Amino acid sequence: MSVYEIEMALLRRFGQLEIRKKSLKKRFPLLKLPKIVLLECIENLDVLEIILFSLLSKRAKTIAKLICWSPLDIRLKFNETPRICLEFPTDPDRKWIIDYKTNEKSSHYVFEASRSRVCRRFVPKDNGNATEDSKQMIEHICELFRSPIREVQIAEQSLIEWIINYQHEIRYVYINNNVITSIETLDGILKNLKVTECFHLGSIKTDETIQIMEPIPSRSIIVWSSHWITLPSILNGNNSVIRLFGSKLTPKDIKTILKEWQKGTKLQHLEFLGINISTTLYPNRCAYEVLKDLNLTESDDNDGRPRTVKFHDEWIYQVPQGHRILNLVRSDGMIGSVFYDYVGKDGGMNNILFNLQDDVITSVERLDRLLKNLKVTERLFLGSTIDDQKFKVTEPIPSRFISIKRSFWFKLPAILNGTNSIILLDDPTFTAKDINTILKEWQKGLKLRNLEYLEIKNVLTFWDHELMADLVYTLSSQNDGRPKKV
Repeated sequence: MSVYEIEMALLRRFGQLEIRKKSLKKRFPLLKLPKIVLLECIENLDVLEIILFSLLSKRAKTIAKLICWSPLDIRLKFNETPRICLEFPTDPDRKWIIDYKTNEKSSHYVFEASRSRVCRRFVPKDNGNATEDSKQMIEHICELFRSPIREVQIAEQSLIEWIINYQHEIRYVYINNNVITSIETLDGILKNLKVTECFHLGSIKTDETIQIMEPIPSRSIIVWSSHWITLPSILNGNNSVIRLFGSKLTPKDIKTILKEWQKGTKLQHLEFLGINISTTLYPNRCAYEVLKDLNLTESDDNDGRPRTVKFHDEWIYQVPQGHRILNLVRSDGMIGSVFYDYVGKDGGMNNILFNLQDDVITSVERLDRLLKNLKVTERLFLGSTIDDQKFKVTEPIPSRFISIKRSFWFKLPAILNGTNSIILLDDPTFTAKDINTILKEWQKGLKLRNLEYLEIKNVLTFWDHELMADLVYTLSSQNDGRPKKV
């Protein structure tokens, strides 16, 4: 943004644009005020106003930095465009957002509020390079408020080198699917980026023969396409939470992990371990290989043990219920609950449960054939599949429960015209308007009449004004007795 654009944005914010047209004698000389008065004026500005003021000139920035601001939570997120989210830990009911949207011809403010939260959003003019603009802006904010970046979502490779060089230690890092395309990039991240709280790695496009023996030193790790994480990497780590999808670990490896935990000499900080594997063994044989020679006792499903795992402030995982649960007692008396789930093999094409792991379907033809010829009556889970962004599916998938990773190809009509009861979509391309349409059609009662639960993982939030536009809704009480489980 140019200084002129910043000045215009500030004038619009305060309703002073007409004053700008007056003679110099009639304008308010803000920077000529006595220092103590000027600082008091700035202290009472909104966070976004402080940022815009500090961008006016070097002197304005120097003045703004004289004030000792409270620490600020700074998050950089990506969907199609960058978004900077700001809030004070001591005041979680207020949020400020700098939203870089495409084709914005001028900068403007958006104010959104509900009974419980206030959000102020600034949308800068589109200068054609939102990624670079957002990096410069976030560096400026970090310097101004003397606060580090708390969280970053990496959507392209250029951001990897930038975050390593600018702030190599960070609390939360999310790397989108297919951003990592080489062993060199993966190795560079693991060696040079220290993620202290939660490290979430999406699917990677690398040789499946690669293996990493060293631990990932984060409290919590969630890894998709985790074929490269080996047994020594887990056993020698100090992680509290481990969630692996598409793992190449064997049943024997998993048994080794449980035995080492039970001895109490390794994995002493482990609170939760979830491993999704593919195996050629039949389900009962697989379970036997994992659990044999372990001193296990049957668990009471109502023993009062925790049922949730906190990966992030906004992401709490519900431990599955209804499965057989066994207790494993550690040498120091700590109790671990072991539960397992598997896909039955009946050899037919009309499966009750059907899971497809990541990268099993790699062509449009194969995915199209699957959807047209495989009848899945109960649950269809599709891992990461094709990369062809032009492929679209507009026909419904006639399963009671569908769960799709990288669901960019699954379009709005496929939802609206379906009869699904449960829909989970990860990484879709729905806009706020699309989601608004789904909610409206459900509210009318003419479509989606079987729908019990819908989850669309998207960076869009309640504060996107198009999301809730023209919907009649009321705030819910947390204790209204409605079901909390799906």
